[in-house]
Amino acid sequence: MERLPLRADVMLRCDKIGLQTRAIVRHCGQKGLKYTFGVEFAGGCRWVPPNEEIRHALEEADMVTV
Repeated sequence: MERLPLRADVMLRCDKIGLQTRAIVRHCGQKGLKYTFGVEFAGGCRWVPPNEEIRHALEEADMVTV
């Protein structure tokens, strides 16, 4: 995996939470051998935090941190 450049235009897709949208990279940092990044959703995309069941599944898959 490599660092994402700031202001890069990316497509995000996560079937588990029904998300598919464009976003702009606003932050990218290395954490161990992995990178974490923050994005700004583009085009009026609205996101609702996942319910507890989905959040637990994402935590187990190491896709979200608490």
